[in-house]
Amino acid sequence: MKTLIVGGDFGKSPKSSSIITKLISYFENTTVLNGGSIDEISNVASNCAIYDLVIWMPNISNEIEKIYPQKGRGAVLFCSKVLRENRSESDAIARIFRMNGNGVLAISKEENLFSFKLIDALGNCWIKTTELNLLAIKMLELTAWTKASIRTATKAAEFEFPEYPEELKKLVELNKIVADNFEAIGSRYFGNVSTRCMKMFPSLRLDTVYMLVSKRNSDKQRLSTDDFVKVRYQNDIEYIGTEKPSVDTAIQVNIYKNFPNINFIIHGHGYIDGMPFTKRYYPCGDLREFEELRQLLQDNGIVNLINHGFIIFANNIARMELLVNNLRFSDRAIGNEVPVL
Repeated sequence: MKTLIVGGDFGKSPKSSSIITKLISYFENTTVLNGGSIDEISNVASNCAIYDLVIWMPNISNEIEKIYPQKGRGAVLFCSKVLRENRSESDAIARIFRMNGNGVLAISKEENLFSFKLIDALGNCWIKTTELNLLAIKMLELTAWTKASIRTATKAAEFEFPEYPEELKKLVELNKIVADNFEAIGSRYFGNVSTRCMKMFPSLRLDTVYMLVSKRNSDKQRLSTDDFVKVRYQNDIEYIGTEKPSVDTAIQVNIYKNFPNINFIIHGHGYIDGMPFTKRYYPCGDLREFEELRQLLQDNGIVNLINHGFIIFANNIARMELLVNNLRFSDRAIGNEVPVL
């Protein structure tokens, strides 16, 4: 495995970091940039697709335009965030999404020692430690776990698509109720929404799944009927247009394919009180999560995804409305929840 580690100060007063100097000893086959010029780090950022693991911890003045690494497909990226005054672990997690990363090192100082908390994109804490050797072990563990994901790619295509279901507007309204209720407990709502498209016309194959899925990286709290991507599953998962569907599309395709009576899904990143949990934690879009879900799915219901969130599913919009109107949410312990592997 090829690893890139970047840290230290960059810009007018370049300086190496003692943390980086110590950290690199725990990784093999490593390329290091520990302090330097803006040109140097810009060059590395645009040419790091050859690495399997990128650890990005540079200190760059806020006056300089942000420099983010362009990781390769299937690579793992860890970024960092120093938790100074008025900065929280939520700010650290937000950096993961801005950088298309897999985890963040939230760094604070405790009794003259640097403390490192490794948090993944769903807010789970893999370790909190002042020991760099223990941190490196967990970083490698999270890297291996991430790379073991089973994923199905989506690809753009052109194809005939059924009429939009008339229940779509109601589904959007129900999603807003979920988002508002979740926001009321002080949390930001993440997730996705989808529906099977059932109005067929003669040229469509009956063995094909057609669905509408919310756009990737869209604001699910303000979702409208225009924020859905047309998706078809035959041998591949295909979508129409330039906007990609949610990263969880492959999991929801499998739900619709294997459970023909499920027609509506709302997924979010909190927990719902009193509902069953899956046993193991998998990242968004990992098909192993469907195998965890399979044994708990029915025509209508709710399942909590351990270390991840919830999924609400129903065979008709009236049942979905009944489920949504009787929910009690619990916030996940973001930054403190330990993953169940």
